[in-house]
Amino acid sequence: MGDFLDRFRRRAAPTDSETAAYMLELAEVFQNGMAAAGTPFGWGSGEATRLDGACDTVLAAGPSAEVLHSTVMNMGAYLGELLVRHGGGRWVFDVPAGAAVVELPNGLRAFPHNKVAKRLSPEGGAHHLFTFYWYGLTGEVPPGAEATESLGDGSVGDGSVGDGSVGDGSVGDGSVGDGSVGDGSLAEEPPAEHG
Repeated sequence: MGDFLDRFRRRAAPTDSETAAYMLELAEVFQNGMAAAGTPFGWGSGEATRLDGACDTVLAAGPSAEVLHSTVMNMGAYLGELLVRHGGGRWVFDVPAGAAVVELPNGLRAFPHNKVAKRLSPEGGAHHLFTFYWYGLTGEVPPGAEATESLGDGSVGDGSVGDGSVGDGSVGDGSVGDGSVGDGSLAEEPPAEHG
């Protein structure tokens, strides 16, 4: 009877260490899959420049919804792990968003799975993963990327569930980006206490 009732009980949020371990595991699944396909990815910071091309390759194959979901989970974890390793971030579980996020020392909270999902959407060409990564590390748009204004449609990262990607905590704040920054995938917010 206990197993039956357990299905109806709410599970506790994972701890930060559990979140970090699971995200690393998913990132390694991404690496192993790419290596098996003949395109290995390492842990160097420069690997972030190759992620948009990997997305284009996935999309060109006309993937099923299941393959897209797996790609979002695995590549999102890999992108987040690059932010952890090269930006001094740490994985935490954002309870209101129900998502693993990377808190960065510069005050940004990165939602890499949301960014990868946007990049793999039909309008995904405007969501550059390298721009997201660079902004997460530096707080600046990369050299050569065009800065645009946020649409003010509520998608700016304000720490709410929204779509989670980069902003200063206010909706329609004109955050810079190329479609990759002011979309809610990174949010400025003081780090919260986590378990």
